[in-house]
Amino acid sequence: MGTVPDDGALVRAYLGGDAEALGALYDRHAPALFGYLRARVGAHEAEDVLQDTFMQAARDLDRYDHRGKMRQWLFTLARSRALDRIRRRGRRRERALGDSEEERLSHPGRDPLQHQADRELAGRIASAVAVLPDKHREVFLLREEGGLTFREIADTLVIPLNTALSHMHRATLALRANLADLEKELDE
Repeated sequence: MGTVPDDGALVRAYLGGDAEALGALYDRHAPALFGYLRARVGAHEAEDVLQDTFMQAARDLDRYDHRGKMRQWLFTLARSRALDRIRRRGRRRERALGDSEEERLSHPGRDPLQHQADRELAGRIASAVAVLPDKHREVFLLREEGGLTFREIADTLVIPLNTALSHMHRATLALRANLADLEKELDE
């Protein structure tokens, strides 16, 4: 079995005429991007924004800086496309995570009472995330939904690493405080 080409090799292959190389980049990065986008624009629009992101990437790959930061470049593009989508809808805030959480939690054959409890829990968590300040929510979503490292988050948002860490810390503290009553209910 051959070695898996890195992102730079796939970019060079695509620019050299190998259309399948873009598909390999998509397969490698789409799951994390989709998770992030689902949290930003909702499950119904995430796929469209993901496609828009890769269409823009395909157009702009000749300008991509090939220093091994493909993942953060794609997240920067995806974030920009998501913000464009949100602005076009005329909404300033991202959709609540409830739709995406509901889709993740709904499985055929589940106990209806457990399903309802899961939906309520997801809704409460989504509400707690939705009220975070924008800068904290963005870092939280890039980390938890996108799976980016803090260095990647800092580079994507063009902020210092310590600022990204601080935003995540504050987001975590705020979520704990907002969900403290939920934790008490679960302990009962």
